[in-house]
Amino acid sequence: MTGIFDLAWLIIVFPVFGLTFNAFLSRRFKDEKIASYVAIAASGLSFVMAALVFAALWGLPPEERTLRVPLYTWVAIGNLKLDAGLLIDPLSETMVLVVTFVGTLIHIYSIGYMHGDSRYRRFFVYLNLFMVSMLILVLGDSYAMMFVGWEGVGLCSYLLIGFWFEKEANANAAKKAFIVNRVGDFGFMLGMLLMFATVGSLQYAEVFHAAEQGHVAMGVATAITLLLFVGATGKSAQIPLYIWLPDAMAGPTPVSALIHAATMVTAGVYMIARSYPLFALAPDSQAVVAIVGALTAILAATIGLAQFDIKKVLAYSTISQLGFMVSAAGMGATVAALFHLETHAFFKALLFLGAGSVIHAMEHGHHKSEISNIQSQILQDAGHDPQSAIHNPQSFDPNDMRLMGGLSSRMPLTFWTYVIGAAALAGVPPLAGFWSKDEILAEAFYKGVEGGAWPFALAFWLLLIAAFLTAFYMARQVLMVFFGKPRHAAAAHAPESPRVMTYVLAVLAFFAVVTGFENISGAFATWLAPEELFIGLKPIVVLDSIVAAAAGIGLGYLVYRPRDLPGGVDDPLRSLGLVFATLNAKYKVDELYDFLFVRPFKALSNFLAYTIDGRFWHDWFHDAAIARTFKRAAQFLANPIDLGIIDGAVNGLAQLIQWCADQLRRTQTGYVRNYALSVLLGVVVIVAYFALR
Repeated sequence: MTGIFDLAWLIIVFPVFGLTFNAFLSRRFKDEKIASYVAIAASGLSFVMAALVFAALWGLPPEERTLRVPLYTWVAIGNLKLDAGLLIDPLSETMVLVVTFVGTLIHIYSIGYMHGDSRYRRFFVYLNLFMVSMLILVLGDSYAMMFVGWEGVGLCSYLLIGFWFEKEANANAAKKAFIVNRVGDFGFMLGMLLMFATVGSLQYAEVFHAAEQGHVAMGVATAITLLLFVGATGKSAQIPLYIWLPDAMAGPTPVSALIHAATMVTAGVYMIARSYPLFALAPDSQAVVAIVGALTAILAATIGLAQFDIKKVLAYSTISQLGFMVSAAGMGATVAALFHLETHAFFKALLFLGAGSVIHAMEHGHHKSEISNIQSQILQDAGHDPQSAIHNPQSFDPNDMRLMGGLSSRMPLTFWTYVIGAAALAGVPPLAGFWSKDEILAEAFYKGVEGGAWPFALAFWLLLIAAFLTAFYMARQVLMVFFGKPRHAAAAHAPESPRVMTYVLAVLAFFAVVTGFENISGAFATWLAPEELFIGLKPIVVLDSIVAAAAGIGLGYLVYRPRDLPGGVDDPLRSLGLVFATLNAKYKVDELYDFLFVRPFKALSNFLAYTIDGRFWHDWFHDAAIARTFKRAAQFLANPIDLGIIDGAVNGLAQLIQWCADQLRRTQTGYVRNYALSVLLGVVVIVAYFALR
């Protein structure tokens, strides 16, 4: 193998160079934008290299499109040998193109959004580090390399979510994301250990060959795949580990778009798709994955109905759409799952960056406006109580949709691009989301309703309901944010965002329109998995999908159409009482987890830290038990040991020396005759000695 494939490692190296330069050298330049230009160039070159590899791979026959690029021997200890290498095939190339292209656009958008931030350079270091980790995850040729990237994006998630760590909410959200993902990662590691114990390798080629040759029993395959899926529930925010993703919206908006819309959260979907040869041996695992994904889709969609934070609505939408992808991957519909992953990357990145544009404008509008004079008149014209808590300038939150309204005229480019993204997400034909979502529903209908597999049939109906709810909450969001009268002075003075941001929105909007057409004739399916049966469009499913989208948008308009509401009423759905309160409170799942896990853990930590270590260990065990024991032992041993032996020996030696000194002192009389006699005696002794010899 020669040519462009031998240089595929440059896809990873370019972002490595970017983060290294910005981490160590960029501060030498006064212009902060140097850091962003280097980071963008690194990401852009990575995309160019990925595109060249894609072109070369496209030119090969389908049966030759799986290539391994060896790099070096990573670990060699006894029987354990791990070789680092890259796997170039349609699945990895599809992921790489999405990651590098969308990632580059988000890098460009960040120039305007992060301008003036005191840690501007550090932000771009983290972005490039994230790109490196994600590329290792999707290009690695083994589960070991996948896990390195898997942990890398987890670290980057922590760093980027908590980027503004001065705010306690941001720091807590970063810790929550990191810890919850560690729970999933523990399952992933157990799955890898069981895999290695069964096959003796973590290389994809060897693991999948063993599976295809029947060397992996069904029960073992079920255990391995379920453990791997635990990891996917963390990274791809599925029940029960989805709780970290909504809080992660505390980070900068480009982070939301990069990590939580387009790339990181799709890692679990990629892992399931990559592991299909194992899942094919475990029908029970497939059923579990399909149902969990569908349940996640509908759970998150219901919560999204009652949220007021513009980014949290999108966060729950992301969880819901990930449920679609996971459910499809569980059904073995790899093409449908990856197709929706691709289209979702464009329209969800568009929505998050559009939300960032709105938030950016609200913040600037808030600073520009003279709140005390203008706000009261606007609120009175809109029929609101100026003293209402949600309209109080002291409680201003630029993310709160209840404070927006009327932005379509203030931000026309943001408005039109946002509508395109919302319509694509809602499944409006002929936008991208319609085609990819319809393909998932078609797969579920074919394999479940027509095929008689009840788990897949249940998934179909749950996903269809989730599609209806998606259309409803997106209509709600668009109407609350862009239509009607401004409900806050900040909305009345909101400016359009800088061109560096709006141009990115326009590019993403273009792809949110056109990417859906690439699989109408099965071209994407032929590229990604030519051996997989392509279901195509089923008229009954298409009709169901269109009806669900139309009904959701229509009902959303009826409920949220611009009109005057009674004073103090912030949402017409408040009339649902307990139902709305439950959805707004997110089913109290966070509180439940706090009661079941967080509080007991903190209580145990406090007990160990303060009771055991502080009071018991230090005060009683150390001061009382140890100190008293040594004191009593010292008192017991003092007389026989210390006084009798130690002091006795020292004192005895002193007495001996004193006696010797007293005896010698007698010879020192001071008389010369005595000294002369001593000399004479000495001479006699010496002479006698030699005479007797």
